Amino acid sequence: QTFDDVSIKRIVEEKFGENCVVDVSILYERLDDDGEARGRESNHDDAENNTKQRGKKSLEQRHRGFAFVTFSTLEQCQRAIEEGTVRGSAKPTSKRRHTLYIRPVVRDE
Repeated sequence: QTFDDVSIKRIVEEKFGENCVVDVSILYERLDDDGEARGRESNHDDAENNTKQRGKKSLEQRHRGFAFVTFSTLEQCQRAIEEGTVRGSAKPTSKRRHTLYIRPVVRDE
């Protein structure tokens, strides 16, 4: 079970209100020119074996562990940041709940 944009949107909207999320952008593992994963713990053989064992997603679909959520209003955004976390499951029927951490994006300009 992995989180996707639909599951993240569902979890956040359950907590902060319907239609509060405008967009969810998940970052996936970067691939080099040869199609192999780069970055932390990116052993292509291990990733390929794990993918075969799960029988599902390819290496390109593995997320990097974070996403960006755009809220519809500044008030909803501030409320989410103040809350700091939200708990939910990747699938609506799953009993295992995970904690999603909410932080503001700080840009150096």
